[in-house]
Amino acid sequence: MDFLILILATFGITDLITKQNGLFHIFKRWRNYLKRHQPQIDDENNNHEDWQLYNNLYDAWERSSEGHLYELFSCHFCLGFWVSGIVSVVYSGIVDFDFIWYWAGSYGGHALISRMVYNDG
Repeated sequence: MDFLILILATFGITDLITKQNGLFHIFKRWRNYLKRHQPQIDDENNNHEDWQLYNNLYDAWERSSEGHLYELFSCHFCLGFWVSGIVSVVYSGIVDFDFIWYWAGSYGGHALISRMVYNDG
């Protein structure tokens, strides 16, 4: 039963941070803050030079610390890995190395639920 709670806690916390607005829209504001410098382009723009510039700017943004953090906080699987680690350590304590098994198992359960809910992969 504890293991199921770890899985659901991992999924719930990760879903809250990556997909939901949160109280006072705190999580949405955080994600928007991280992507504030993300370059934008009109999808219907047919100018090759504009797209080349956009791709260069986007690649630079994606390699920046803001781009990395935005990717982390908007990716259910990426953040779920770290949330499951934190939840496992809080549950079992870092002194007891069982947290590694809890971490792996709770992330596996989280990934399974995420794939079912969001139809990813």
